[in-house]
Amino acid sequence: ADLDRQRTPLSVRRRRLLRSGVAALAGLAIVAALAGTWAWNRWRSAFAGVGGETESSVVAVDRAGRVLWRRDGLRRSGNFVAVRLPGGRSALAAILAPEVGTDPTARHRLSLVDPQSGAELEAVDLPDSGLRLFPEFANRYLWMLSAFDLDGDGVDEIFAAYHHEVLWPSYVAVYDPARRRRGVVFAGSGHHRPYAAADVDGDGQRELLLIGTANRMGWYTGLAAVRVLWVPGLDAGGDLSFLTASSPDSDRVIDAGRSLAWYALLPSGVHSGDRPIEVDTARRRVTVRYADGRTSAVGFDGFLVGEPPGSAFGD
Repeated sequence: ADLDRQRTPLSVRRRRLLRSGVAALAGLAIVAALAGTWAWNRWRSAFAGVGGETESSVVAVDRAGRVLWRRDGLRRSGNFVAVRLPGGRSALAAILAPEVGTDPTARHRLSLVDPQSGAELEAVDLPDSGLRLFPEFANRYLWMLSAFDLDGDGVDEIFAAYHHEVLWPSYVAVYDPARRRRGVVFAGSGHHRPYAAADVDGDGQRELLLIGTANRMGWYTGLAAVRVLWVPGLDAGGDLSFLTASSPDSDRVIDAGRSLAWYALLPSGVHSGDRPIEVDTARRRVTVRYADGRTSAVGFDGFLVGEPPGSAFGD
């Protein structure tokens, strides 16, 4: 009799189970909605890029266009370049020297900045080689940063192209975050800057492709393919300048014929924008684009493509 009084009809049990199931599903839906909202907000608030109202203002924004952080008085053009670091991390490479300053030490201090917060993660002093390579010129060089993974290890090597504020000297420094080593990879006349990378000699490692103008060989455009060579035993910040490639007119650097794969002289003119080099690995050629619509193609062997000798430079 006691058991009979406690027995619940089957229909009541079903209704209770249904209500508990609906409640559980509703709870899961609320959790999923909250998780989705959190993930969406997190995605929207992630770093998207760097801009600024003026050349000396740097503003980092998220995907929703909201300001994450701001720095004023710094150079923006050719600065704050996205790089990949060891362990799958990412950062912005920047030189945090004042835009109006001329301190060579500050201009050669490379910082790795957290894209989300703007905090400095790491800093390293790049080789200050201006006076050693070009002692007759004041040590006043502006910089342009770029990054390429030449050895395919998933970590970008960071390059700082230094060009004299007034005259023709330039040199390019490198920092490898994977092995914490640094050096100078190119020096010469003309304001050379790395714009691309390609394996032009077929050794399995990409060479750095640089364009230089305002050189001492007739104001032609110079295209250089440079091997970045490291010497065992110099990994701890060694100065690798004795392996530095150079423009053909330079007598400041002894290369021993290893670092410079080739150097091609192209027609004079202003190259096009921030990406003037197009690499075609299938056809093994490099195309340089000019602001006026002209192009010049160079094979991976360093010779002009499709033009008879001398035709590129007129008379």
